[in-house]
Amino acid sequence: MLAPPGGEVADLMLAELRRVGTDGITDQELDRARGQLGGASALALEDSDTRMSRLGRSELTLGEYIDLDESLRRLALVTPADVRELAAGLAAGPLSIAAVGDVDDDTFRGLDGEPAAA
Repeated sequence: MLAPPGGEVADLMLAELRRVGTDGITDQELDRARGQLGGASALALEDSDTRMSRLGRSELTLGEYIDLDESLRRLALVTPADVRELAAGLAAGPLSIAAVGDVDDDTFRGLDGEPAAA
């Protein structure tokens, strides 16, 4: 099975972002996302390279190291309304896209105007 063209995938992703910004997500969707993020974060700490990358990224982007327990505590505070508000803000902002592979100037043409980067 061939992967769909990049422009089609980008259209679908933008439509879903806009749908979440308008309709939001369910409590069940948020619970699944929390479970996936929490499990992936815990598993990632088993590898010392990943643990050190996480520590460095946290220090560089946040100016502090946030351990797994604090990350999970903060994740538990996220509400469906928070997700809807963030999605609505992102969907309303300017679009940027980066692509690697078999793309040309027409790949993303028509994706709500010209992308900032292709």
